[in-house]
Amino acid sequence: MSNLEARVRAEQLRLLFKSPISFLGSAATAAVAAAVLGGRIDAWLLLSWAGLTLAWLGGRAVLWLWFRRETSDQALIARWSWRAVGIMAASGILWGLFGAAFYLPADPEFSAFMILVVASMLAGGAFMYAAYLPAYYAFIVCCTLPIAAAAFQHGTPSSIVFGLMTLAYLASMLGMGRTMNRSIVKMIGLRFANADLVANLRQAKETAEIASRVKSEFLATMSHELRTPLNAVLGFSEMIQAGTSGPIDAKYRAYAADIHSSGEHLLALISDILDISKIESGRLDIHDDRASLADIMPRCLRLIAPRAAEGELALIERLPPDLPDVIVDEVRIKQALINLLSNAVKFTPAGGRIEVSARTAEDGGVEIAVADDGIGMRPEDVPVALEPFRQLDSRLARPYEGTGLGLPLAKRLIELHGGALVIDTAPERGTRVALRLPPERVIRRGPAAFSASAAD
Repeated sequence: MSNLEARVRAEQLRLLFKSPISFLGSAATAAVAAAVLGGRIDAWLLLSWAGLTLAWLGGRAVLWLWFRRETSDQALIARWSWRAVGIMAASGILWGLFGAAFYLPADPEFSAFMILVVASMLAGGAFMYAAYLPAYYAFIVCCTLPIAAAAFQHGTPSSIVFGLMTLAYLASMLGMGRTMNRSIVKMIGLRFANADLVANLRQAKETAEIASRVKSEFLATMSHELRTPLNAVLGFSEMIQAGTSGPIDAKYRAYAADIHSSGEHLLALISDILDISKIESGRLDIHDDRASLADIMPRCLRLIAPRAAEGELALIERLPPDLPDVIVDEVRIKQALINLLSNAVKFTPAGGRIEVSARTAEDGGVEIAVADDGIGMRPEDVPVALEPFRQLDSRLARPYEGTGLGLPLAKRLIELHGGALVIDTAPERGTRVALRLPPERVIRRGPAAFSASAAD
């Protein structure tokens, strides 16, 4: 038996013994039957049956309490498989003896009452015991066969017909119980499958989070360790360029310039990796202060202008005169904006244009946008472009260099400010990327602000 089958069997037995209603209902039915039949049939026979039945039901109560003490242990529950069959068989025999003893063809009233009592017990058993099919079969068969045998023994035409009807009723009850059991087992299996799936997903999520945290911590440590010797490389290459230790020829000066340029590129890459790893591990803090976008954006454009000129690109700036100041980490906002500008320069062919704009949004926030008429991308590729270290073109010989950190880092930096990064793009039509700051980061201009300024 597989682990799943064992769990299903244990759950079937739990459902079978879940509630004391079955034997409490049987006790109530036995008491009512004894009260109705009292004084009309042999008292010794009735009291013997009623006493035996109530004593057995008391024993079932003890067994029920015993089972409840073992219900948390799956191995112990498995031992109850045959006990359950025996318990249900004994219960069925007691009700079968009731029907066999008190079925009197000559007294239709007694017979009708007996049929009503036994039929109610069988119907209740179909719902109470169908969870575990062997126990259900034991109860149904042991309850109906004695009644059918007693009917055939009477030998009258009506009793023989009743016996045949009892056997037909037995067959239908067995079929109905099998159908109900299949539904119950299927439901239990689905419940366990769903529980296992949820547990596996939770474990996979926890494992992925641990792996991501370890990766981020490793990247942060390695980035820090790499920056120290790299700063030395940059410093010595500057000294060589400047000829601090003595004159050098133009060829070696050019080599030093290439070393310095490559070192700066590597330092920028390491800084991006360090920042993205700090963000993912929750260790990057922002330092808010009042800042002017009217000052930040032109400075970013001046930094990117040489690369734009080299690529024969037009840089256009559109800033409204009433652009409000904001409360941000100026260094991080500049970093995000430069990343967007670098991407625009990289993916815009010669002769193209890049437009940088800012405006006050309808909700009171501020939107900074970088739009180009470059190659663009498909909308379904946007989620990939926003994942760290992902490239839409993963070939080694791809025409565009880079590590795939520009957009993801800009997105995370703006999200640290409570904002959002929004991309509108289409192939061969260009890309517009907007950084949206929430209203609470905008400094409103009004009479109070002007009076405060005048007081200063």
